[in-house]
Amino acid sequence: MLINLDCFDNNLNEIREKTIIFQLKHFPFIKMNNSEGFEGIRCGTTIMAVEYDGGVVLAADSRTTTGRNVVNSNTDKLSRITDRIYSGRCGSASQSEQLLEFVTDNVNFHNLAYPDSMTVQMVATMFANKIYEKRQINQVGVIVAGWDKEHGGQVYNITSAGLMLRQRAAASGSGAISIRGLLMSRHTKNMPLNEAMELVKICTEVAISFDPFSGGHVKIAVINENGLVMRRTIPISDTMFQLSSNMLWNLEFDACK
Repeated sequence: MLINLDCFDNNLNEIREKTIIFQLKHFPFIKMNNSEGFEGIRCGTTIMAVEYDGGVVLAADSRTTTGRNVVNSNTDKLSRITDRIYSGRCGSASQSEQLLEFVTDNVNFHNLAYPDSMTVQMVATMFANKIYEKRQINQVGVIVAGWDKEHGGQVYNITSAGLMLRQRAAASGSGAISIRGLLMSRHTKNMPLNEAMELVKICTEVAISFDPFSGGHVKIAVINENGLVMRRTIPISDTMFQLSSNMLWNLEFDACK
């Protein structure tokens, strides 16, 4: 029995044309590549945060990329919201900076009327609402972590669709795929500070090694009831650097060694 494949080709072409029209109408941020079809905005990073006994530890890589090009290998992706609340941002750099400025201005305005009343959950909700509002335009993910009097140390993971999740250990960005299982399996409730710092350091190094869009150094911040008590920039270990350098996109002219 012979099957006429022309009808299948026509149907596929019709579906493709409808898909292109739908993408142009509802997702204007997607760009067209003439040789490969539609292609999303290329951006990536690795951010994470964990709770420890007394506060939270945040960590991030320091690489900023535009496509396959490294434009900055020493970017600080951990940003202050209040003295006891910080955020890590992934996705489009310009969109995440605009989002950070919006939330910070609103938090500062709130603190003028009600000093020291802002909680970690309230800040995370501000991020989530704004991300959800711009979910079809922006490509941003955020981790909000900090300490407040009501609930102590907390970590909130906010996806690019505006979903807010309370987690004891959270990772986001393109490098999170490589280390999310490691992070969740090694983290324990009320773990000591030194173990929490070592955990985020190792996880960030692993993400840098396997994710071509993550690189540079490991940025770490520790927050407790006294505010920001520690801020460190740690070069990745020699073993991790050798593994990272074997990947074509991870060459930065020895900038991170």
